[in-house]
Amino acid sequence: MKIGIDDGFSPELVTNANFDGFLEIPVIERPKEIIIPDPEKMIPFSKRNRSKDSSEFVH
Repeated sequence: MKIGIDDGFSPELVTNANFDGFLEIPVIERPKEIIIPDPEKMIPFSKRNRSKDSSEFVH
């Protein structure tokens, strides 16, 4: 049952998720480990539009 603000999001339909506060903002837990498969494929945000390689990722 929804009560209060109807923001179009239905948190009651999401299982195993944590929400915080009156507005029920989703909580994103910190990962235990961050793995970067190929550091050579990292590109700066300022150069993201110049890249043609879809395997690169922004840092």
